[in-house]
Amino acid sequence: MNVFSNGADIKVLALVGNRTGTVHRQLLKLPVQMAANGIKLMVGELGCIPIYREDIDSAELPDSVAALRAAAAEAHAVLIVSSVYGTRSAALRNAIDWLTQPGTGELQDKPVAVVGGAVGGFVGVWSHPTGRNASHVIEKIAVADLGELVCRLAAEVSRVPIVFEAADSAAG
Repeated sequence: MNVFSNGADIKVLALVGNRTGTVHRQLLKLPVQMAANGIKLMVGELGCIPIYREDIDSAELPDSVAALRAAAAEAHAVLIVSSVYGTRSAALRNAIDWLTQPGTGELQDKPVAVVGGAVGGFVGVWSHPTGRNASHVIEKIAVADLGELVCRLAAEVSRVPIVFEAADSAAG
């Protein structure tokens, strides 16, 4: 059964590798505002996930990891909201580690999109190759060339009024 053609709800797991209150968290408002009926966005919380270690990847998973893996298994697609930090954030890399271990398969065969945002004109764009490069650890995931998508998204962002809340000084 192909969920993309039968009219069923499409569940998208959003992985945001930033702390609360950042522009990347607020960037999630865009796909929520633009999403068609029938698309459900689920945000994976990465802040409480322990660093991946094979010795704790067992039947007795930490609750935060079990919840993330369940959300990933339920999702039909993945949206990675990436910042730069020189590469992907440590939280995002860690989540990908938990979701791509052999035998788990939560992300296998699922489409992945990577978006980024920044105050500067190109900083968010620079995160896209890094996000695409992460796909080498994910077996059989279709990561399309995002060039056209990024251009379309940039054009749409310039037309869609989005109110970003000012981050408080504690959130950075």
